[in-house]
Amino acid sequence: MTTDSPTAARRLAKAVTEVLSPYVVLAVLAFTAGALPGPQRAESLWWAAALTLGSCVIPYIAIVRGARRGRWDGHHVNDRAGRLIPLVIITVSIIVVTVAMGVTGAPAHMFALGLGEVVLIVVLGLITVLGKWKVSVHAAVGAATVVIVVVLYGAVWHLLWPLVVLLGWSRVELEDHTLAQVLVGTALGIAFPAVLYPLML
Repeated sequence: MTTDSPTAARRLAKAVTEVLSPYVVLAVLAFTAGALPGPQRAESLWWAAALTLGSCVIPYIAIVRGARRGRWDGHHVNDRAGRLIPLVIITVSIIVVTVAMGVTGAPAHMFALGLGEVVLIVVLGLITVLGKWKVSVHAAVGAATVVIVVVLYGAVWHLLWPLVVLLGWSRVELEDHTLAQVLVGTALGIAFPAVLYPLML
């Protein structure tokens, strides 16, 4: 009984880490924001697709290919020392879409989403590369998502916070992050959209 419990916990943690990975959560967030009712809804959904391409699909393909070639240790890049290039790939890809939204006059809430993603990934990257501390991207993205959904759709969506707690637990359980790295990631995820997003609406 005692032997099986840790294995079951790690299996659950692995499943949570994959299902609630930044690639998945950012895609869901983009279309959730794009589906906001209003006269620009159709245009917003097109930008949601573009942002999903830039923040999820392109980075995922590039990072998985790199992992298969042995450049880093997997699509989550758990080794801090290997995170520089993946972070650059993600940042540049999101910047390209966000600049395109700014130049073409995309709906304000979609531009705010892109800008928030850029700011957050840059800060996380600086902490990871210059600070040499592997802050949790999973936790940051999860927390930021809840804040943005609450801003867009109302306080009832605070009900999503248990998922962020579960996600943080999974990262610690898998020993990919310490509790401190998860808590700091969560705090950053809350802070940036809470400040930036309402200002852009």
